[in-house]
Amino acid sequence: NNSMESDEHEIVLNPEVMTKTAPIYPFFAKLMKKEGFVTLEFIVSLDGKARDTKVLKSHPDNTFDKSAIKTIAQWEFKTQNTEYLAKYTIDY
Repeated sequence: NNSMESDEHEIVLNPEVMTKTAPIYPFFAKLMKKEGFVTLEFIVSLDGKARDTKVLKSHPDNTFDKSAIKTIAQWEFKTQNTEYLAKYTIDY
């Protein structure tokens, strides 16, 4: 098992957030008292910012996706020596 030659990168689940802001609750979802979650996959760059963010799963579908993508873009994550792939779930 020589993982050095593998193209697969280990995904860091729920990486440590150094700077965090509360997600904006979409108006319609708040009005309808909806709750849910969005699971995002993204790359944490060397400066701790998320990039290339994509939604892996959300419930209810598309309700909180835009808010979650905007929120994760404002957060700062713990950095490593290289960029890394991460997965994080935001609950609403």
